[in-house]
Amino acid sequence: MSDIKPILEEFFKTGKWQGDFENKIKGAIVSFISREGLEQSIKRILGDNYLEDIYSTFILKLLSNKELILSKPKVSFSYLTSIIKNTVMDLYRKKSFAYEVSVQSLQDTEDEGNLEEVIFRIEASDYTPLEVYELLKKVINILDDKDKETLCYYISKEVGEDFEVKSLSKDALYKRWERLKKKLREILEGINEELWKSFVDLYVSEVCRKMR
Repeated sequence: MSDIKPILEEFFKTGKWQGDFENKIKGAIVSFISREGLEQSIKRILGDNYLEDIYSTFILKLLSNKELILSKPKVSFSYLTSIIKNTVMDLYRKKSFAYEVSVQSLQDTEDEGNLEEVIFRIEASDYTPLEVYELLKKVINILDDKDKETLCYYISKEVGEDFEVKSLSKDALYKRWERLKKKLREILEGINEELWKSFVDLYVSEVCRKMR
């Protein structure tokens, strides 16, 4: 099939692939890793379950490009292959599938407020990449640009990245963070830790890096 746009449209609606399309994507991931001679390195970095980790991250990237994909008159499988390549190489360079962020460690070193106050309960449950994307949309929808910058500042420093907020003083930044936590509580309360980690990864990638 030269045009896979109908398959992608269905996936965006239902979160499920038609037929064995998921296996086709995973096969493309394995083929790329094998061609590049990265299998042992990827396995050492991501573990034996590396294929599922890469596939999940690929889905997040796919969802983050949903509007662009749907705007195209046609979509070929080679377009997905390019996303697969970027996904694998991004993970390889970062030496890890996800940032090692835990709610317990999300504490500002200068006691300016911390993210663990936002998350009241950590519950063990499964989640899908579609849920991560929907969570990102919910958060973005309640934030103005300065809120986004503020959240980027506090999240980025906890995942080892620099994010400078030039438009706000340190005092103004802290006050905005205190107000922002109230907005976030309604959305983030009760999410499980793995969902939180994936949300942080996607927020940094899709929001913070684009605001620099």
